[in-house]
Amino acid sequence: MALNKDSNGYVLGFSIAMVLVVGTVLAVVATALKGPIEENKKNEKKQYILAAAQVKGADPSSMITRSEAQELFEEIVVQRMLLDGSGNVIPGTVKSGPVDTKDTSDCFNMDINKAFKKFNKAWKATSGLDNEAKILEQQAIKSVQQYPLYVLNVEGHTKYVMPCAGVGLWDAIWGYVCLDSDGKSICGAVFDHKAETAGLGSEIAEDWFEDQFLEDQGKSIDKAGAYSPIVVVKPGSQELDAQSVDGISGGTFTSAGVDEMLKRALEVYYVGIPKLNELK
Repeated sequence: MALNKDSNGYVLGFSIAMVLVVGTVLAVVATALKGPIEENKKNEKKQYILAAAQVKGADPSSMITRSEAQELFEEIVVQRMLLDGSGNVIPGTVKSGPVDTKDTSDCFNMDINKAFKKFNKAWKATSGLDNEAKILEQQAIKSVQQYPLYVLNVEGHTKYVMPCAGVGLWDAIWGYVCLDSDGKSICGAVFDHKAETAGLGSEIAEDWFEDQFLEDQGKSIDKAGAYSPIVVVKPGSQELDAQSVDGISGGTFTSAGVDEMLKRALEVYYVGIPKLNELK
């Protein structure tokens, strides 16, 4: 007896069969590609870290490639560690050599965007508290945060790279900022985003924005011996100095997100790097 391809039963059965087949194929492909995808993510993070310190690959006019970063990372990054909210090295987190992806105490394995989301949720929850309780709760939240720090030897010169994460207009933004051996002078930075508007907020990942943090621009997080955060200002609104960079025209919320994440994260490293230098 011939199948009635116009019947509801046939259409339903065919749809179920196609869902099962396509679902199985996608599951197999996802499983097969899981390893390469994770490896690519690791190499991208290595690329960010080295690029922030202005480490160049075969083509010095462009950003170091992921494959080059994979080869150079262990040679140039001499130590990795986690700092607490007061800038102290967390015991047991100082690492060197190859990254063990199963080692939760290795700062390389820390998802900075996930950590920020958790921090941001807790921070927002304090908004309904009275002033005194709010201050105490926010201090407690800050105290339990962990901050990754990478120590690099770039052509015999010590540099420090620190990741930071925040939120732009639509979703996560993040960056890697490099400080010179004094822990105060900025000598490079790279930024990226998940879903900022093309031609507007996405400009944080463009050379013109990142180049404002290069060593020859004289940017610093120190003023008269005290922490002075980098401020992202409206383009053309003021004369730039050692503590300010131009934001993005039409990308106000993304610029504010970069401003916030730099102010919050760099304060910890401003305190922490001198402590680390004293230990050495």
